Amino acid sequence: VGRVDAAPEGLPVVDVPVGDKRTLNAVLSVLQQLPADLLAQVADVSAHTQDTVSMTLRDGVVVDWGSAHQTR
Repeated sequence: VGRVDAAPEGLPVVDVPVGDKRTLNAVLSVLQQLPADLLAQVADVSAHTQDTVSMTLRDGVVVDWGSAHQTR
């Protein structure tokens, strides 16, 4: 994990509380389970807790996903 001034092309920006492994795992789980065509549209994904995952697509649409359990 590291910091850069700008996200690499094609990768979503992830925003979770520092040190909150459960929330980071929830966000990454959601991203892993998305179909490739939808994943390519994700500009950023954030969560304050493991149950509040939210994504912004490249066209500006916001998707309030909720828990990573929603993907199963």
